[in-house]
This record gives sequence, structure tokens and C-alpha cells, in this order.
Amino acid sequence: MLDGFDDYPIHQTAAPIRQTASGDLNHYDRYFFSGYTRDDHLYFGAAMGLYPNRRVIDAAFSVVRDGEQVSVHASGLAPFDRAHTAVGPITVEVIEPLRRLRLVVNAPEHGLEADVVFTARTEAAEEPRFQTVVDGRLAMDYTRLTQMGRWSGWLSVDGERVECRPAEVLGSRDRSWGVRPVGERVAGAPGPAPQYFWLWAPVHFDDLCVLFDVNDYEDGRRWHENGQLLSLLSGDGGLAASDAGSAAIESMRTVEHDIEGCPEPAGPAAPR
Repeated sequence: MLDGFDDYPIHQTAAPIRQTASGDLNHYDRYFFSGYTRDDHLYFGAAMGLYPNRRVIDAAFSVVRDGEQVSVHASGLAPFDRAHTAVGPITVEVIEPLRRLRLVVNAPEHGLEADVVFTARTEAAEEPRFQTVVDGRLAMDYTRLTQMGRWSGWLSVDGERVECRPAEVLGSRDRSWGVRPVGERVAGAPGPAPQYFWLWAPVHFDDLCVLFDVNDYEDGRRWHENGQLLSLLSGDGGLAASDAGSAAIESMRTVEHDIEGCPEPAGPAAPR
């Protein structure tokens, strides 16, 4: 079946846009957003995922304010039209690709409403491709972009309106797509480990942003790493932009981390 995107020269396979490159049930396409004030008074997060081979679309929006968390979740039958990025009370709108996106939530019965716009501070950074192979089977194969930005607009929690001003509310977003375990586990033995270590840290500074992430197997072997310095777009007081309005992204050759301040687990050690 065709849809409106088939009129654009964007095809990656011989199939229409609606048809994924493989029939893998774990094929997905997802948005993630986060926003937070500099004083930790407010945090909110949102996600929307499309799983075309499962015919499912879902979304969530959550606000943490003064130590209290309020959330709303939605799930439904995925539309064939890929431009329809809405489910239940949650809508994602691309105003200007890779620059401005709008998030709307209309769930007053659950104590949440929002109409906020994410405006980029940096270019969207393409992270190295995520791939893992388990016993010769491709278990994960996906791409993710990460971008830093500011939020404007408003949100309401239990009827109390909170203004989001760009000078006060920073955030990040990512987009990822490809094959990644979702839903029930794929049958077969032994299969991939049920979890792995993932440290993903997008960080804002006044004059630049930093993106750091590592992925390790359960035995400590690293299978993915990334470190990037992201210059600010000119409109955010950053370096002079090029004619295309872009800002520089500098990739690091190696990255390391040292986690401090984690409390010791109580009682006997958990089995490994």
C-alpha cells in the first residue's frame, strides 16, 4: 500500500514506505524528549514509538515536580499513514525538521496538559550505529540521533499551569529507528542477555554541549561508545554558523567514565 511519503524521493528499498526492510517484529521507530529546569524544580519526559510489524503505536508523558510524579500512557492500533504521529491524548508535530518540534498533551482527566515546543541549541548528532549479534543472529541494528535544545510553552499538572521559558527550561531529544528488542522475547535459545549496561549522558553548558554514551555487555565488554562536543547554533549564542546555518560536531577518539557516589547495596550481593 502507498502513502503520501511515496511521492518523495526518499525510498531506501524497492518497497513502499509503509513496508519495512524486513518483517522483523522488533522493527521500531521512536521519539524521546526530556526537559528540565536549571534548579531541578521541574522535569518532564515524553516518548512515542511506532512498531509497524506489530501494528502498534504507543506514547507516554511524565512530569516530576517537587518530588511528585504524574504520568499518562497511551497505546493503539498503528495508523498506516506515517505522518500521523498521535495516539490518545499525545501528539508529536515536526514544525521544522531537525530544528523545532511540538509536543501536545490533552489529558486533564489524568491531571496533565501540555503545549510545548523544542527548539534546537545544536545540530542533531548521529551516534555510531548500534549493532549486536547473538549466535550469528542480528539482535540489534539501529541508528539514533541526539539533539540539545530549549523548551517554550506551558504545561499543567493537576490544574496548575507552569510556564516553560527557553532561558530556564533546557532539554534533549533523540530519534531512533531500526531493529531493537521490543515486546515479547523472540523464541529460541539461548537468546540475548535480558539486560546490559547503558550510560547515556547529554549535558548542557553555557557555551557548548556534550554527548557521552557507552554500552557494555553483562560481562563488562564494551560493544558501543560515543563522545561528541556539540557547538551551539548561532541563534543560541554559539559559534558563527555556516551558510547552511549548521554548527560543528567534534567526535572523540575514545571515551571513559568513572561513576562516583553510588550507594552500596544493602544485604547480600545480588547474583550475577
